[in-house]
Amino acid sequence: MRILMILIPDEAPAGPGHETVLRLERLAGPYYVFRDRGMEVVLASPEGGSPWIRPSPSEGEPLSGVLGRFRADRPARDALNDTLSLDQIAPEDFAGAFCIGAPGAIWRDAHANRAAEVIAAFLTAGRPVAAVPAGIDLAPMGSDEGLVIIADSDGAVLKAAHALLAALDP
Repeated sequence: MRILMILIPDEAPAGPGHETVLRLERLAGPYYVFRDRGMEVVLASPEGGSPWIRPSPSEGEPLSGVLGRFRADRPARDALNDTLSLDQIAPEDFAGAFCIGAPGAIWRDAHANRAAEVIAAFLTAGRPVAAVPAGIDLAPMGSDEGLVIIADSDGAVLKAAHALLAALDP
């Protein structure tokens, strides 16, 4: 079974020298929830490739748990450094999607935002979507034929990943 993980970097802080960032701890936990269940995980981002800076621990600070596992996992790191572009995604190729970051307005302005457009296509196709953004706008159509799982805190990220698994394997 294939799952799409849509990675949308957090907004950049104001001021010169700041760039958008994907927080690795938001990706690594759900990534392994899916992988440990035998799922193929495909990573995608708005532009593809590796278009953001990922913060790393201070030099010499050991990584433990899921972050250490991710750092030691060469195929996972390679996938993160070479994500697919959202333009390359076809919902029929996936059982569901898990979105980390804010996709924008799902129905009203989906054409203006590729992440929202991809999520709308998943929902229209009846595919479940879990999203862990700061906020999400589903008006005016709700989840259409799909299921939306929303988490808005770091502590809920793993719960959203498990909820998506439950929706995929009733």
